[in-house]
Amino acid sequence: MKAYRMSGWTRRGEFQDIDVPAPGPDQVLIEVRAAGLCRTDINILESDPGYWPDPPFTLGHEISGVVAELGSNVGTLGVGDPVLVSAINFCGSCSMCCRGRDHECRLMTHIGYGVGLDGGLAQHMVANAIHVFRLGDVDPRHAAPLGDAAATSYHAVMQAGSSLSPGARVAVIGVGGLGGYAVQFLKQLSGACVLAVDNMTDRLQLAQQFGADAVALSSEDLTSTMQDFGHGSIDVVFDFVGSTQTVSAGLGAIGSGGAVIMAGIGGAEVVLGWERMPRNSRIENTRGYTRADLNAVIAMASAGRLSVPQTHYGFESVENALDDLREARVEGRAVVLPNG
Repeated sequence: MKAYRMSGWTRRGEFQDIDVPAPGPDQVLIEVRAAGLCRTDINILESDPGYWPDPPFTLGHEISGVVAELGSNVGTLGVGDPVLVSAINFCGSCSMCCRGRDHECRLMTHIGYGVGLDGGLAQHMVANAIHVFRLGDVDPRHAAPLGDAAATSYHAVMQAGSSLSPGARVAVIGVGGLGGYAVQFLKQLSGACVLAVDNMTDRLQLAQQFGADAVALSSEDLTSTMQDFGHGSIDVVFDFVGSTQTVSAGLGAIGSGGAVIMAGIGGAEVVLGWERMPRNSRIENTRGYTRADLNAVIAMASAGRLSVPQTHYGFESVENALDDLREARVEGRAVVLPNG
């Protein structure tokens, strides 16, 4: 079968012919219907050694498809089931997983499907059954982004907790993918007033369709823009960019008890200190999600409550998709269809 693999550092991936994998006793073989791409894939391809797992491996960490074969011990799934693969490689049995905190699994590393383990940019892949979730009536050709972009942003919104009281003033920075989902979750699951911020007008128009109360083009005076929306200060900033500029702006915009929740992989470097931050405020990074989060997202998608545009690419056009991502030419989420 064909697979798009990372074979070395700081170079483009390449198509290779590899064998269809056989599932182990606790695994399933999946015929991949869709594999989502995002900036993480570009970061992996362009990184130097040291942070990400060493190649070679098949890329693609947002994965949906259909179960093609079951391992001998698997009784929770059936051949033909449409499924979504978790991007979180949790063990399911450590003390954190048993408390429902799969995203903080004690055995977790940076390794996961498409990141060290063979992922979804292939016609077939194997996954541990514990990481495979039924999609029900959700079309797997359109479901792949639910397994990272949607679930990660859902978890970020849930992290804000009591800060999202009715009337809270909230800013979402970066509404192209994760942030677009976040606007929907905030408007459907909280009483917060939402300001959407981005540097692209088409994304802001989508954010308005998703329910954003106000939109703003990002600028050098982003702090003031958010403060004005918050009538002095913002209660919560969700930063899906994570650059030094956006994190600094968020920290400058929050007031007492405020929070900056950072889910962007923008390499921010900021100076923090007790005396530099508003009273009882916090900055928090959020990575991943729990099994409960993923099931909640699938349920919302099944009910028709989530909508982010997707640009579909044939398997032979993976390089075009990555280039479009680099140049911000993708409408919504980039999704590759390995089996057409």
